[in-house]
Amino acid sequence: MIDGGQSQGPLLLISNLKDQNEYLLTSSRQRWVGWVLRDFAGLPKLVGGVGGQQFAAAIMAEVEAIRQGLEMVISSGVLEPGGSLVVESDSNGLIQMINQEVTADVALDIYLQDIWRMANLFQLVRFCFTPQ
Repeated sequence: MIDGGQSQGPLLLISNLKDQNEYLLTSSRQRWVGWVLRDFAGLPKLVGGVGGQQFAAAIMAEVEAIRQGLEMVISSGVLEPGGSLVVESDSNGLIQMINQEVTADVALDIYLQDIWRMANLFQLVRFCFTPQ
């Protein structure tokens, strides 16, 4: 979540991915990655995503969704100075890597570096595991 002011709660960035193989009978690993930014009341402020991208594993699609979501929050200007952001994901292993609680997978290093760099642009950012 991102805080628009002192009296409101933070805004919430939720990453999401959908395996397109659920809907299309193909052997490819195409995935749809997306994210939703909600305000303190749960109302959507920004929504985005991209379909048909190739990823070797679901965790790579999840980390890309978080990276894209952070990029859009930053570029949109929706976050006011002093605001806070909560990033939620249903990938516990990824959240542990982002929070540096476990050793990061080398294949995710470039994504994680981008996420950590962008996280430094916020006054307060939390990365949380949220089960589906």
